[in-house]
Amino acid sequence: MLQNRLVPWRRASLAPAFLPRAFDGLPQEFDRLFEDFWGGAPVAGGSEPPTLLSPRVDFAETADAYRISAEMPGLQEDEIEVVVADGVLSLRGEHKAATETKDERYYVRERSYGSFRRAFRLPPTADAEKISAKFENGVLSVVVPKLAEAKAQSRRIAIEKA
Repeated sequence: MLQNRLVPWRRASLAPAFLPRAFDGLPQEFDRLFEDFWGGAPVAGGSEPPTLLSPRVDFAETADAYRISAEMPGLQEDEIEVVVADGVLSLRGEHKAATETKDERYYVRERSYGSFRRAFRLPPTADAEKISAKFENGVLSVVVPKLAEAKAQSRRIAIEKA
């Protein structure tokens, strides 16, 4: 009896041998899932990673400006805020909705609330004083013009044949 206490005891696995290997990455997947949902730490460049509640954003650069498009279905113009401070452009939004239905046999009250914030560090060539934003059909379009000096610095170089 005493000998049983001194010998290490391992519970026999009831699962087939291949199952533990199949789930090796499961803890990392859970960590990634929670990081994606709750936002995680800011990434390099001053941009915050998207969460499930935040809008998906597209970036484009033209010769004259940087263009940002953010999908915000279900939001109204007065629920969105665009702010620039200390070289950081922030998109914020908060949606509050409540519906109520009464009938002689049932009563339904539904509420939905959600808020988000996305922040992006502006490049040094951006003209923060002339940023404009437009909201149409659930899409926020932000135009960040480039400084005149930045436009003049860019030129195309001709390639000669050898």
